[in-house]
Amino acid sequence: MRMPMSKMLGFMETIKFKEFEIQVDVEETRDFYKHQNSIMEDCGCSDCKYFHDTFSKLPFSVYEFLIKSGVNLQKNLNDEPTGVHCAVENDRLIFSVQENIFIGKLPQKELEFDYDESNFNFKVYFYHLNESEIKVQIDIAAN
Repeated sequence: MRMPMSKMLGFMETIKFKEFEIQVDVEETRDFYKHQNSIMEDCGCSDCKYFHDTFSKLPFSVYEFLIKSGVNLQKNLNDEPTGVHCAVENDRLIFSVQENIFIGKLPQKELEFDYDESNFNFKVYFYHLNESEIKVQIDIAAN
């Protein structure tokens, strides 16, 4: 069960992703992730271990944005304990579907991106769950 977020947004930082400037409450987001389980607490399979230990630490632009926003990529959302779905073959990610949340405000109702980076295709979708919580869905497939 997700902990309720505060109705009031705290100090907002502007963090750029692609051409958009997004307002983020980094401290509130970090605090939210302190109460979420590690991916490895929720699933100990070798695919999740690879994602947790290796893939989530790669310098992809969306990961860099999320880390700057206070998101801990090694954690699942407690209300979705299988928040990372992935398949690995020969120590190479084949696909991944993951969801993250950060606290902030989008410059428009939703943002959607489809781009290639480092031999992977990324589909990234940002949308508001409520006035302060933003969900980010990331679908990654090997090219």
